[in-house]
Amino acid sequence: MASKAGESATVRMLLRYKMASEPRVGDWTEDKEPIGLLTSLQANPTAVPPDQLANLARLSSLPASDVANLIYQVRTNACEVSRHGKKAGCALSVLMGWHNHDCLPNAQPTVDEAGHVSIKALRDIAEGEEIKISYIDAMQEYDERRKTLAEHYGFECKCDRCSLEKKEALKRSMDLKRNYLAGQRR
Repeated sequence: MASKAGESATVRMLLRYKMASEPRVGDWTEDKEPIGLLTSLQANPTAVPPDQLANLARLSSLPASDVANLIYQVRTNACEVSRHGKKAGCALSVLMGWHNHDCLPNAQPTVDEAGHVSIKALRDIAEGEEIKISYIDAMQEYDERRKTLAEHYGFECKCDRCSLEKKEALKRSMDLKRNYLAGQRR
């Protein structure tokens, strides 16, 4: 988690968490997700330098274990959100974290005018069909999506789209190899 000069998003997130966790302090209102629900989110460990964890713990006055867990939760669950059809940023939300990923999602996380995260259907969703969102920019090529999902979310996507694109890539690779070998025999 390298940060650029002037970048404060991680510290702001940690301070907001600390304030939201204090019973009589913070801006966590009744109409927002209860902060305690964050514990229900998966937190896949990721490489965070120990000195960085120590500095973030010092700056936020949170235990290093809480800092690490929040960073892991963000890396595992946060996803891109949009407002008016354009990328608005990235958010950690229990609502989003409870949805599974698909590279051809049937829904999308959005931010409404009041700043609330919601899930918006992208097409008609059949009764009983699982509502899935994309954790990443679904317009990326297969290899980019696969790399981002593995590095940031800790899994290999096996959605229908990825399965088809993986088969197509293997077929192209086999065709190239066959053509190369055929050319060598001449």
